[in-house]
Amino acid sequence: MFMVKEEFSNIKNLFKVRLKMAKNQYTTLALVFTGLFLIPLTSNINNVVSNTANPYNNISDMSEFILFGVIIGIIVSVIIYRTANVKLSVFPQTNNSRLISSLMINYFTVALLASLILAMYLINLGIFKLLSAFSFDIFFALNINFRFIIAGFFVYITYSFLLVAIIELIGAVLRKWTYYAAAILTTLFILLVVNFVRVIEYLPRVLSFLIGEPSLLLFFLKAAGLWLGITAVTLVINRYTVFYKSHNQILKKGIVITCIIVAAVIIVFLPGVLFEVSYSSSESYWGDSFFADENISASFEEFTIDVSHLPAGSRINVEGININVMEPGQWVWSSGDYSAIVSGADSLYNIQGDTILIEYRPAWLLINGVEVLKYTNQQLSANLEGSTLYLNYTRDNVHVMLMPIWNLARQFDYFKDMGVLGTNMLGFTSGGNSTASLWISVE
Repeated sequence: MFMVKEEFSNIKNLFKVRLKMAKNQYTTLALVFTGLFLIPLTSNINNVVSNTANPYNNISDMSEFILFGVIIGIIVSVIIYRTANVKLSVFPQTNNSRLISSLMINYFTVALLASLILAMYLINLGIFKLLSAFSFDIFFALNINFRFIIAGFFVYITYSFLLVAIIELIGAVLRKWTYYAAAILTTLFILLVVNFVRVIEYLPRVLSFLIGEPSLLLFFLKAAGLWLGITAVTLVINRYTVFYKSHNQILKKGIVITCIIVAAVIIVFLPGVLFEVSYSSSESYWGDSFFADENISASFEEFTIDVSHLPAGSRINVEGININVMEPGQWVWSSGDYSAIVSGADSLYNIQGDTILIEYRPAWLLINGVEVLKYTNQQLSANLEGSTLYLNYTRDNVHVMLMPIWNLARQFDYFKDMGVLGTNMLGFTSGGNSTASLWISVE
C-alpha cells in the first residue's frame, strides 16, 4: 500500500506541530499585512476627507504582490525542508507523512493569504462605501460584482496551489537526484535567461491551455487534473528519496561554482533583455493604447459665436477664471494651477471674419485604462459681452476609487465587459492631460 493507517495519524500530528513552529512567521505575516493595509487606507481616507484636488485614489490589487511572496516563501520552505524535518525527527514519521504535512502547511498558508487579501478588499470597500453615503463625491470606477469576487478568490487559490505543487515537485527531484537534477536545472535556467525575450513571447502560448481557458468550469477541471498529476508524481518520487546522506565535498564545491556561474550569467544578460522587453512593450503600449484611443479623439466639441456686428479690425479680449491665455510664441511646460489653456487668442486682436470658432477638448486622464475625469462633470461656457469674450470652465472635485482585485482572473468570458477590472494585469499606467484645451480662430 502507498500509505498505511498510521501515516494518516502521523500527517495530522506533524501538521499540528508545523503550525506551532510557524507561529512566529504567522505573527510577522500579520504585522506586514496590517502595515500594507493601514498605510494606504489612512492616506486614501485623508485624501477623501480633506477633499484634495487629486481626482482618483488607486488601491492596488495586493494579490499579485502577495503571489510573488508565495513563490519566494515556498522556495525557502523547499530549501529548508531537511532542516525542518530534523526538528520533527522526534515524532513518528515517514517520507510520505513528512512531505504531505509540509504540503498541507503550505496550502494552509496560501489559503490564509488569499483570505487576508479578500478581507482587506472588503474592509476597504465597506469603508469607502460608508464615506460615499456622506456625500464625499466618491465614485467607484470598477463595478462591484460579488460573483467575480468569489470566483476570483478560488481562481487565485487554484493558481497558488499549482505553484506550490510545481515548486514542491522540483524540490522532490532535487532531493532524489541532487547533483544530476541541479546540473540539469542550472542548464535550463541559463538557457531561460539567455533566451528571456523568447520565453516571455512563447510561454503564454505553451500555458494557454490553462491561463487562456475562457470557461471557468473547464479551468477548474483542468487545474484540478494538473494539480493531482503533479502531486502524484511528487509523492512517488519522494517515497523513494533517501534523506540525510553525507555529501561529497568535491561535488559540493562543484554546485557552489555552478551557482556562481549562474549568478554571473544573470548579472551580464538579464538587464539587457529586460530593457529590450521593456522597450518593446513601451513601443506597443504608446502606439496602441493612448494615441489611437477613439474616445479621446472623439471628445472634441465646437462653439461658435457670431461677431458679424463688429467692424473688421476690432479687438476682443479674453477673460476667464483659472484659464491661461497663451500669447504668441509662448510655450507652456506646466499647466500650473490653471484648469484650462487657451491658444489662438491673438486671432481676436484684429478680427477679420464674422464667426469666432472655439474648439474645446475636455481634460482627460487614463489610469489603468479607466477615464477618471469623466466623473468630474466638465462644463465650458463662452459668452461675448461687448468687446470681451468670457470663458468659464468648471469641473467637480471628485474622488474616483480604483479598487481592482483578483487580476489573475481576467481570462474568463463570463466576466468580460462587466467593468470589474482595469486594462493592466501587472503594474500601473497613466496618461492624459489634466488641463482642458481650447483653440480659438476667426472665420
